[in-house]
Amino acid sequence: PGALSSSETLLESRGVGLDEFESIYDLAAAMQTVDTLQRFVVDVLVEQLEVADVVLLNKVDLVPPGVDVNGLQQLIRALNPEVRRVLPCVRCDVQLSECFFTPADETGSSAAAGGAA
Repeated sequence: PGALSSSETLLESRGVGLDEFESIYDLAAAMQTVDTLQRFVVDVLVEQLEVADVVLLNKVDLVPPGVDVNGLQQLIRALNPEVRRVLPCVRCDVQLSECFFTPADETGSSAAAGGAA
């Protein structure tokens, strides 16, 4: 549901409503150039990062030498200062408890709320 809402918001900001398209093929045809489609995908991804509570920074084992994973985490936090956790991982291997929050987390320390992740 969140991704669809993001898509609707982005399309509507361009003066286009999803109800104008009968199928995904119609939508793809409306985005006729690769640049338009790439820009749309980037916009959706950035919008998802901006509203996420938890971000899995997956496949960190495949990051090329010279790419700073900490820098990527800082970029995510710059896009979304409210993000509670940025979790570097391999094959999405994280504890499920790291992805969900309880009322106790709301009153806990900053570390419990995702402090230095």
